[in-house]
Amino acid sequence: MRLFNNTTIKTTFDTEKAYKRMSFLYFCELIVVFGFMKYFYVICFFLFQFNLVAQHQELSVFTCGELEDTSQTAQSRSSFHTAENPDNIFVDRFGNEKQKKINPNIAGQQRAIPLAPDYISPEGLFAIYLTDQISDNSIQDFDNNSAYRNVIAQIFADLEQLIIESPSTGVVEPVKIELQSMSVNSGVLASASSYYDYSGVAVGTIVEGEVWKAINSGSNDPDNWDGLIRVNFFHDWYSDFNNPTGITGTNAFDMYAVLLHEIMHALGFASGIDEFGNPKNGRAFFKYDNLLHTDTNDNLIVPLGLDWSFNSAVPINTITNGCPSTSEIRLGDNNLPVHSPQVFSNGSSLSHVDLNNDCNYPLNDFIMAYAIAAETSRRPLSQEFDILCSLNYNLSTQFGKQHFGKH
Repeated sequence: MRLFNNTTIKTTFDTEKAYKRMSFLYFCELIVVFGFMKYFYVICFFLFQFNLVAQHQELSVFTCGELEDTSQTAQSRSSFHTAENPDNIFVDRFGNEKQKKINPNIAGQQRAIPLAPDYISPEGLFAIYLTDQISDNSIQDFDNNSAYRNVIAQIFADLEQLIIESPSTGVVEPVKIELQSMSVNSGVLASASSYYDYSGVAVGTIVEGEVWKAINSGSNDPDNWDGLIRVNFFHDWYSDFNNPTGITGTNAFDMYAVLLHEIMHALGFASGIDEFGNPKNGRAFFKYDNLLHTDTNDNLIVPLGLDWSFNSAVPINTITNGCPSTSEIRLGDNNLPVHSPQVFSNGSSLSHVDLNNDCNYPLNDFIMAYAIAAETSRRPLSQEFDILCSLNYNLSTQFGKQHFGKH
């Protein structure tokens, strides 16, 4: 599936990293040569098998979840009830608080520093601000690798062809997203969230994300953030989105696939239900939660008068029924199997889908699968765009060069 143009923004350089590993097989061969096979053959066999398993786990290192901010300026996770005025605070889908203002320290600033974003999509729908938490200049990130920046430019250009702003009166104020470079020894490659504004939101309601509102409400505060994406440059990345098959042999991760996955979360492909069936934030569910149901068509959340709550007809342990999903959680009209591991994972459980409901993530799995292996290239499937339609996005028939049915 080819989803992008053959021409790209000019790239000045491209740096790839490669790592070589010693195999336990050499150790085993030495033991055999010196005549110790009788005693060590079994040990060698298991050591070699362990080495294969370890390499397989490394190739499957990406598990979508929260990539936490370890800087001193990071705000602790809590409810939105703080000593500060809650009217000045956004909350992400993981429960972290964020100042609404792009730069809250400059009173009356019409456009926060930087005065201009680092990237604006061709038709002005998305504005991206790059921030860097990596002090080691030897690490390639968005700040010093133009090929990586080109991936971001292509993704948002492709999305801009797909998503029709509503009302369609032209872009007045873009969706403002902070794109943060990090380097953390973590199995999480990246994370993303829309921000959510709970000021004045009643308990038991459904709240829209700021990204969704910026695109669909017809208005957006020019001084406020709308969302955040974090990318972990501890891992190696493959950036040639025009040659997805070239990823083979790189031991790197497909930056286009991973970041599109995260941006889909920011667009609203994310659950606000916790492991007990309550809103994660203690107040409101997300619109996505209204698309979750069992395979017997029992919705996970239901209205009770003006309020919403977890459906009493659905056992709570359905949320953690394990993988593969044997007890029913599905998403949308296409009944996509939902990732619901036995141990609830904040930000991951209920927020991903599994193409064959088999807990394996092959080449042809959804872009919104829970994990991706190195040297694996993916592009979105039409069923995933159907979810955006169900979230009340107005979509065109085109994403990149790939056409889908009009919604």
